[in-house]
Amino acid sequence: QVVSVLIACRSMRSLVWLFVAALAAEFAKDVPFASVVDVAAVKAQAAAESKPAVVFVTQSWCGACNNLKNSMNGNAKVKGLMQKFVAVHASGDSGQQWQAPGKSDGYVPRVYFLSPQGDVLDIRGPNSKYAHFFSSADDVVSGLNKALKQAGREDL
Repeated sequence: QVVSVLIACRSMRSLVWLFVAALAAEFAKDVPFASVVDVAAVKAQAAAESKPAVVFVTQSWCGACNNLKNSMNGNAKVKGLMQKFVAVHASGDSGQQWQAPGKSDGYVPRVYFLSPQGDVLDIRGPNSKYAHFFSSADDVVSGLNKALKQAGREDL
C-alpha cells in the first residue's frame, strides 16, 4: 500500500510539472524579434538600422512574464509598433546583462527602451516601485510610443 501511495505521488508530481510547463507561454512566432540579445550587438543593430530598441527580459517560470507574453501575442497594435524597433527577447540567463546600470533589479518581466544611438531611455512602467516592469500589451504600447517620441523617430 505504501508503494502504491509513492507511485501515485510521483505520478501526481509529474502531472503538476506537465501542467506548469503547459502554462509557460512564449511570444508568438509573428512577434518580430531580432536574433541578437547581447547588449553591444543590440546597440550596434539599432544604430545600423537607425531604429530605437526594445528589450524584454523574461523567465519561463515567471507568471507575470507569461501573462505579458499572452497579452502581447493577441495584440495587433503592439506587434505593429514593434516593427519600428529592434525588438529583443532576453530570456533566462541572457537577461542578466540587461540589468539597469549599477543595479540588480531583481524582478521580471523587465522592459528596456534604447535610442538608435544605444542610450537607455527613461521610460518607466506604471508601477513606480519597479521602473522597468510592464505587465500588459497596453503598458508596452504606451512605452513604445514614448520611446519613438523620445528618440525623435515618430516618423517610423
